[in-house]
Amino acid sequence: MKILMFFPGRIDHLPPLMTAATCLAKLGAQVRIVASGTAPESASFLLKHSVELSIEHTGPHPTSYLKRAVLRARIGIRLISEKKKFKPDCIWYHGPFAMEYALIPFINSDAIVIAHAHELCDKELFLGWVSRVVPRRANIVLVPEINRLWMLKISSHSNASFFLVPNRTSDVVELPDNSNSNTRDSFLQHGGSSQCTRFLIYQGAFMPDRCLDQLIQAFRSVPFIDTGLILMGADFKSEAVKRLIRLAKDDKRIVFLPRIPPPNHQTIAMGCIGGILLYAPVGLNNIYCAPNKIYEYASIGLGMILPDYPGISNINKEYALGEVCDPTDPLSIKEAIIKLIHKDPETYKHAAYKFLGKTPKPIDSYAEIYNRIKAINS
Repeated sequence: MKILMFFPGRIDHLPPLMTAATCLAKLGAQVRIVASGTAPESASFLLKHSVELSIEHTGPHPTSYLKRAVLRARIGIRLISEKKKFKPDCIWYHGPFAMEYALIPFINSDAIVIAHAHELCDKELFLGWVSRVVPRRANIVLVPEINRLWMLKISSHSNASFFLVPNRTSDVVELPDNSNSNTRDSFLQHGGSSQCTRFLIYQGAFMPDRCLDQLIQAFRSVPFIDTGLILMGADFKSEAVKRLIRLAKDDKRIVFLPRIPPPNHQTIAMGCIGGILLYAPVGLNNIYCAPNKIYEYASIGLGMILPDYPGISNINKEYALGEVCDPTDPLSIKEAIIKLIHKDPETYKHAAYKFLGKTPKPIDSYAEIYNRIKAINS
């Protein structure tokens, strides 16, 4: 069974892509990823787990509109070329930007089509249209959260087989045991206060809807001098990041770290007591979110600061993974942080492992999908 996975961005920006690829390879498929770029660490991880790579661009992702447009055209040509050479039994489109390429004439001929809907795209007109059209042409549609699955199923009018696949971290990820000292060392190396011995972490994209302004305002008023805040994933050339650094001012308890490509990014989080996951309520995708981070934090037993929205608060009511708050209100975030710090970390660790125990392992989810692909192909 040959599976061609396609993502027009950088592989290290989409950990669920890495999970899907390694699981399918472990199940016996020949998996090849076509992507615009990847971090060396992520490439090494995938190659180690028998995933083939076809990468169009080395180095940083271009920032100018013209260069990005050229790269998008080149990655489309590479997809067409790999389709001809590799002759896949299945083409797997990861996310809405990948699904745009599923509209190329004849690209899906003689292949099973999988649409992996990592986002709902309820706010973007064109991408929303693409996200509804491609599932109608697909054999299988994957969605990471049950409410979003039904919204997409109804809005797309698709007759494809829909599967719920949580964004749980792959079981093949192996992390070192000495992360506790690595966390504090990294914190101090980036200018953090030597008085800090326990840490909260936000890891992910520095986007406007992640409520980082409110988080920094909230943490500055937290009264514990021994507690640090790590914001990991910063592009220090970005004006938005520079503004956040100015907002943190002279509070040495707040430290900004650059992106660490997966799966190595977890080594910093493992030395923390809590993980932060906040989204502004700008659309249904955020309100009914199922982000990688909730599973990444749970896999290492962290308590969590979570938005009080249905998609996540319902999970928290059942498992008590952390403390919910209004992510647009610094005072509400502060109160949640103080509650988390005061509670025994073992309480959250037990809750996290209970949550994961009730969540299907990625290899089991993808085994079911792999069997469906083989049944369609037979």
